[in-house]
Amino acid sequence: MAGRVCLVNSVLTALPLYYISFFRVPRSVSREITSIQRKFLWGCSDGQRKISWISWDKVTLPKAQGGLGVKNVTLFNTAMLAKWRWTLFHLPSSIWSQVLLSKYGGGSNLWAQNPSNKESIWWSDLLIVCGGDEEGNWFDKMIEWRVGGGSRVRFWLDKRAGTKRLAIAYPRLFINSTHQHSSIVEGINFHRAVQDSWRWLGDSSGEFSVRSA
Repeated sequence: MAGRVCLVNSVLTALPLYYISFFRVPRSVSREITSIQRKFLWGCSDGQRKISWISWDKVTLPKAQGGLGVKNVTLFNTAMLAKWRWTLFHLPSSIWSQVLLSKYGGGSNLWAQNPSNKESIWWSDLLIVCGGDEEGNWFDKMIEWRVGGGSRVRFWLDKRAGTKRLAIAYPRLFINSTHQHSSIVEGINFHRAVQDSWRWLGDSSGEFSVRSA
């Protein structure tokens, strides 16, 4: 069984890795890949079915939680796409980040819940998988700002360490504000050498990883 689990993760799940890394996998494709994984793991062959002794939800749990550690294709796909989003937020000065920020509006659009018709398939996939009520806003809940100089952190709209967004905590003040999208230090003569940076709450290091997602 251990050998089959290893082959499922290293071969069957790895074959579509390039596609999984860039695009949202359709449900029909995800179901087909899962079906292939299950048949191989339980030793099924053409015309022959075998008993699945454990539910697939338990099979895909991490070993530390009593599962077999087989990758859930849908969750793996989501984590791989989330890595792009994290990199875009975390490394805004990189060339590819600047191109995307210029073309799509960057962070403001990545917080949107519904992609527009003008956006590419790839960008739309990031919005659908990582944001919005449909996905439980899970990515949004897993990140927060480490405030350095304060030039990148929006005073009302961004979450800082250990605090709610002020727009949510004080909705009446936010509605009446004339600077709803201003940064913390906008209009203030304040300079600090430390830069603002993102922190991933899923890992003690504060850095995003596919495993922690």
